[in-house]
Amino acid sequence: MINFPKTLNRKAELKSIGRLNRTGMADGNAGRYDEAKAKLKTALTKIQNIGLECLEPKILNNLGLVHAMEGRWDQAILYYNDALTMTEHHSGTDNVLYRTVQKNITHLFQ
Repeated sequence: MINFPKTLNRKAELKSIGRLNRTGMADGNAGRYDEAKAKLKTALTKIQNIGLECLEPKILNNLGLVHAMEGRWDQAILYYNDALTMTEHHSGTDNVLYRTVQKNITHLFQ
């Protein structure tokens, strides 16, 4: 059995997370909400397993988007709030992701 350096394993995991995020959002846009949520939750678990908490808010925002697409605004707001809190903790409030999540919350109430 070949043991690859941790950096190669992390790189592969990051690619897998990106793929899950992209295909999850494509599923959501196509109305395949269960598949979308499953892929995004898998991406979130992978992020947590490799200890890159700073990547969680993007996936949380996307989970909020899928729930909003599905009409489950109560769940969407929970994911958006978690994304805002984590973004503020890791990056502050003066960044694109924070403003994007705020905009997504605003759309829920329009």
